Amino acid sequence: ACAKATVPAVDPQGYFDGSIDGAGNINLTGYAFDLNQPGVPLNVMFTTNGQVTQIIGATGPRPELAYYGIPGNHGFATSYKSPSAASADVCMWAFNVGPGANAFVGCKTVKPPQINPQAAFAASASGKQINLNGWAFDMSAPASPVTLMITTNGQVTQFTSASGPRPELAAYGVPGNHGFAMSYTSPKAGTNQVCVYAFDIGGGENILAGCQNVTTA
Repeated sequence: ACAKATVPAVDPQGYFDGSIDGAGNINLTGYAFDLNQPGVPLNVMFTTNGQVTQIIGATGPRPELAYYGIPGNHGFATSYKSPSAASADVCMWAFNVGPGANAFVGCKTVKPPQINPQAAFAASASGKQINLNGWAFDMSAPASPVTLMITTNGQVTQFTSASGPRPELAAYGVPGNHGFAMSYTSPKAGTNQVCVYAFDIGGGENILAGCQNVTTA
């Protein structure tokens, strides 16, 4: 006897995740497989901001796929220079083997790590004066001075720029001048809470550097 058998057309499947590191490289990891021939590795293609960036083989180990009955090596990890200093749109395609068609896996927006300012200070009192001394920098723009806001007892007191010399920061790879020192008259005698905020320069967030209590005359 004879009978017709229809082989279902199964398209490839895949997944990827990505990020932009501090050096401006896009790093992608993931997997791709085709259930028509689950033991055969696939080729995958990536575009970045609409331009073809890479075509690589998904031939690395992803042992967790065996749990789902998918034999062989189907993982990948790749890295390349981002065309943008900010975020980039990365899309992935998986090339078909056997019945079916090439599959569009999806797109993701990858972003560089968020870098917030860093700051530290010491507060002291001399008579009615409050004295501040410290440093602040933002590695998003390490040569640029950070703007600081000082509050006293919850009220904005002063704005200043961390643009004075703090040569010890150079030992930690921080170029430029990032120190500050200032004094101002206390709004009241007794205990005063002084807080310092550092304003972000790049793609991070403003931070509270900390609060300290000082006692003035």
